[in-house]
Amino acid sequence: MTQERRSTDQEILSKLDDLKDDLKEHKHDIKEIIDERFEVHNKIYFNGFEPHKHVADHHVIDNIIADMQDTKKNTHKMVWMWIDRGLWAAITFIAASTWYSFKDNVNDVQPPSKPKTEQAQNANSPRYP
Repeated sequence: MTQERRSTDQEILSKLDDLKDDLKEHKHDIKEIIDERFEVHNKIYFNGFEPHKHVADHHVIDNIIADMQDTKKNTHKMVWMWIDRGLWAAITFIAASTWYSFKDNVNDVQPPSKPKTEQAQNANSPRYP
């Protein structure tokens, strides 16, 4: 088992030596590729982004996010406006119905009439001596 490990270690080391040799051969090509990737302010832009294009993409994304937030705010504002209108309509309805029922109840009350006094129709009545 130890020999198998040693043999695999030897294989790995030999592959690493081969890679070093390949890197030495392609060193100039790799250096050119790295230099092409470095742009303004020594930043690496992956996937072939150019700095001004990359910034422009961020502006587009920022504008989309701002529009989404504005739409969300406007929707929220519209919902609360309709809730407010509904509440005012309910309050107005309750106030009006209370006022009209109160007014009808007040108008239905009759003023107390004067008590009727009985008058004798006949003065010769046995009630009156």
